[in-house]
Amino acid sequence: MGGYFARNTAEVNQILTGLSGRGVLFGLGASVYDWNDPFGRLFLQTLAMVAEFEANLGHLRTREGMALAKKNGKLKGKQPKLPEPRPALHPPAIRRGRGVPGRPGHRAGCLVISRRDPA
Repeated sequence: MGGYFARNTAEVNQILTGLSGRGVLFGLGASVYDWNDPFGRLFLQTLAMVAEFEANLGHLRTREGMALAKKNGKLKGKQPKLPEPRPALHPPAIRRGRGVPGRPGHRAGCLVISRRDPA
């Protein structure tokens, strides 16, 4: 499924009028349709109406499917991107100190975070 040309029939009319003003003709298969010709305008508007109708049917089916899923408990809204954070089993001990002398990262006056508080 590709992109869209316009969202509705009114937008199609506006786009086709602008393009026709620049001398653009519209071809479908071996036929060429002129927006200024009554038959060409009718044909292009009919194509636009059918396309808008099909899009509206798709939107309707989507809404009906979502309502049915919600009724059956299958649609619960947008799920969070990340799971809820779980509390740590053993919260880390945070203390002010000089670290543990002789260990890597020992600096005077640093904040030390460890799993157990080395008393």
